[in-house]
Amino acid sequence: MAYFPVASRADDRRSRALTPIRLNNVMLEPQPADVAARSSYAIVNAPGRECIARLPGNVRGLFSEPGCQGGRLFAAAGAGLYVVSGAWSPSLAAPLGGSDVVQMTALRDQLGVLAGGAIGVLNGATWSPVTDVDAPSPAASLTSSALRLIAARDQSDLWGWSKAGLPLDWDSAGIAADISRPDPIVVQSEIDGDLWSFGARSTQIWRATGGAEAEAFAPVPGSTRQLGVLARNSLAHLGSGGAMVLGSDGVVYRVGAGQMSPIVDESLTASLSALSAPGALGASFAVGARAFYGLRFIGAALAPYYDVAFGRWFTRSRYNRPTYDVGFIAQCYGETVCAGPDDPFLWRQSRDVFDDDGDPILREMTVHVPFKDDSSVDSIGLDITVRGQSMGVTPKALLTFSRDGGNQQSLDALGIEREVDLPAAGNHSARPTAWRFGRAERGKGFLLSIKITDAIGFALNGVFVNEGRP
Repeated sequence: MAYFPVASRADDRRSRALTPIRLNNVMLEPQPADVAARSSYAIVNAPGRECIARLPGNVRGLFSEPGCQGGRLFAAAGAGLYVVSGAWSPSLAAPLGGSDVVQMTALRDQLGVLAGGAIGVLNGATWSPVTDVDAPSPAASLTSSALRLIAARDQSDLWGWSKAGLPLDWDSAGIAADISRPDPIVVQSEIDGDLWSFGARSTQIWRATGGAEAEAFAPVPGSTRQLGVLARNSLAHLGSGGAMVLGSDGVVYRVGAGQMSPIVDESLTASLSALSAPGALGASFAVGARAFYGLRFIGAALAPYYDVAFGRWFTRSRYNRPTYDVGFIAQCYGETVCAGPDDPFLWRQSRDVFDDDGDPILREMTVHVPFKDDSSVDSIGLDITVRGQSMGVTPKALLTFSRDGGNQQSLDALGIEREVDLPAAGNHSARPTAWRFGRAERGKGFLLSIKITDAIGFALNGVFVNEGRP
């Protein structure tokens, strides 16, 4: 009958393409320019992970930035701040108080740290707590801008800054308030050269003036927004520029160039309202030039991830775990390192790793196949390539379907499965085929769910309908 290639968007069911509806532990990827493929896009395995280090306590934060402390990796864990070498060996750099998520920021080569409401500075190997009475204490948020450490006072709209280049010395006149609306500041961050001050219900943008300490920052005229953020730790910077954050209205926003642009997804927004949003952890990573942003919620099995390049969401989960565990991500030493607040482990994240630290990964992709007329679906053949399988092992895929274009819940409830053997590595001509799918209704189309749990890499390029091979 037809070949349906993978489409890049989930909002156009009219095209003769395989439209992604739900992606879990898989993501879209453009086909390499030098690969001859029937489709311009593929659904591929999202990164797996392997353990590279164990820290003395559960992880409270990760940080690495070129130009700060030689780009080394810093991990807050338990009651200590650890520097992790390129051989993944941790050594204690400083004691830390509290049990909260630790914020870290670069002040050129020096590292500013906020833990348990107290600020400290790591200069080389020297750790110095900030004891200046003019520094906000206890502090709720820490960032840096214009060569100054910047901290907001807990449960207040007041914030202050250190003297330029002197993170331990805070001027008594170096203080300001987000006076447009006196809601407490949740988090501050320098984004695209401006200092963004996010409150619980409003946001104000400030800009460095180059003047005396008392006037080091001034509000950008007309920049106040009647929108705040839900969670301090939902803010994450994108390698491609700007940042993303969970707004006070339960919507995720992309922030930059003076704008807060909503990332609208009705199903996601509805689910966020039921989650423990104040405890959300935001993290970002890059695959080449592509940026991704993820949110981890307390007690939530699925973590939404946003693919900036394609402007769409997918989810992550961990097999047989009630909560998706990754909440912190850093890129250093040429690798992507991740960790979670409920574990003492550091993991290397890579698309060339096909399990989650020994646990299988359930990879699910639900796609819509459009039909213009009532049609008998005699066979479905997968246009899929596979890599990384163990010698002598034949990986499999399970196909579940709905003939009336129903929703994901109805598809899951049917529980009708077809099992197919996937091809050997390097076999680009195989067409794994399942048979007898019944009759699809005109205009509603056909929902197909493909599940893979084998520890393999793969690329699904499309499906063949009624062109199966025995």
